[in-house]
Amino acid sequence: MTSLLSLPPELTDQIFTYLPLSSILTLRLLNHTYNHKFQHPLRTILFTNLTLNLRAPAISHLTILPAPARAYIKHITFTRSPLKLPLPKTLNKKKDPQPNLINALSNLPNLKSIDFDLKDNISDYWTPIIKALLANHKSSTTLTSLKTIRISPTAYLTTPDLTSSLPILSSSSKTPIFRNLKTLEISITLLYDRPKHIERVWEWISSAAGPTLTSLILINTSQISPEDPWPLDSRHHHSSSISSISSISISDSDNTPTFLPKTFHLPRLRGLKLQNLYLTIKDLHHLLTTSSKSLESIDLHACYTQSPKHDWFNFLSLLHKLISATTTTATTINNDKEHTTTTTTRTSNLSTIHLALQGHHRNISSYELPEISIITDSSCPTTFETVLHSPPNPPYITKKDIFSLLPSTSKNPNKAPETSIDTFWSSLTDSKWNSQQVTRYKRLRALSAQHDAEIRKLRCYAQYDYDMAASLEEKYQASLQKIKAEAD
Repeated sequence: MTSLLSLPPELTDQIFTYLPLSSILTLRLLNHTYNHKFQHPLRTILFTNLTLNLRAPAISHLTILPAPARAYIKHITFTRSPLKLPLPKTLNKKKDPQPNLINALSNLPNLKSIDFDLKDNISDYWTPIIKALLANHKSSTTLTSLKTIRISPTAYLTTPDLTSSLPILSSSSKTPIFRNLKTLEISITLLYDRPKHIERVWEWISSAAGPTLTSLILINTSQISPEDPWPLDSRHHHSSSISSISSISISDSDNTPTFLPKTFHLPRLRGLKLQNLYLTIKDLHHLLTTSSKSLESIDLHACYTQSPKHDWFNFLSLLHKLISATTTTATTINNDKEHTTTTTTRTSNLSTIHLALQGHHRNISSYELPEISIITDSSCPTTFETVLHSPPNPPYITKKDIFSLLPSTSKNPNKAPETSIDTFWSSLTDSKWNSQQVTRYKRLRALSAQHDAEIRKLRCYAQYDYDMAASLEEKYQASLQKIKAEAD
């Protein structure tokens, strides 16, 4: 033991990383010298990554930690599981006092991340924890140090639980609640018939960490059906006709309805992943342009737009414009000799794009959109991959240059004629995007949804009409067999 004490701290720290916690505790209890010598590695192992539940003994244990020990806490994972490290008996004997979360979480000067490793609805954890963090938001050292808030994919929040946990900020306030938050990963339940709830979620994100956020993952855990009506007021819809599409003005000066508030702004965002969300083309444009200088990767998975083939065509055109290289030529004259210098620069750092469009749009059984991946880098050629799914058949894959297929009218995509848009998708998928083989699965799904709706309507009558039900079933089976019998 004496030889161990003579080692420099760097070596003892390395040795301690391989010792079980029980052995470290035993060494510290041998005498005061050992306790002082090994205090740093012990606190590093014991407190750097904490796993807590919201039971009173666990929170009380965190509350009574001395300030030097609290300074070691960097990551906290909240769980409902029993803690692996047994608590002192004196704490376990307490009769479940109200956990003093405010004191426990208010002064953790080096806390970097909070994870909610839970299942199902986590409102009983999220609400008290976030409110405790924000109780003294003007003086809390925790809010200054916190850089990551993450909800596990197995958990979810409801919109009211999310939005009610944030204090109301004045419109003139430019300081976010989480002053240095870099990463935010949220799973939330959004209902299609409550568009205001969707807008409030975006407002919460902007108020919580807008100016500092570099990575955002937002996942809607509710099941969205292609048969659900479009959430925004039908009086303000842009229809699927090209006349309406052409009238969309992608600017902040019009009254086109959106899900994102006009004040939404993430100037430092580098990575964006959205899954199972409703978006308008104006929302997509807003997300791109407000983060255009910082954005490096985009992943849009199972996101719904109202007019998919038009909206995603427009979005690809906007992407092309954003990441296209700009060539400038400068001519100088030196000693009566003319020198021409050509410089190629990129207006954006965007390098990775993934769009999972297949099957994630309105109830349109006449076509299917592909899954698109684009890797672009200034130091190497841009690579493209287009995957058109047609279950149960193997997917159809091409490597075509997507941007070269965009028509010249894509410089003003909102005025692209209908034929140009159809031609683009046909060229990209070798005319398979509206083939019987590719659309068969979607048409079967649409037929099944229509049949279920008719049966539900029939059950609303006081006396169930068995003859009508039999007729509907016969009609459904006939249509079903007709689609299944189609030749590829």
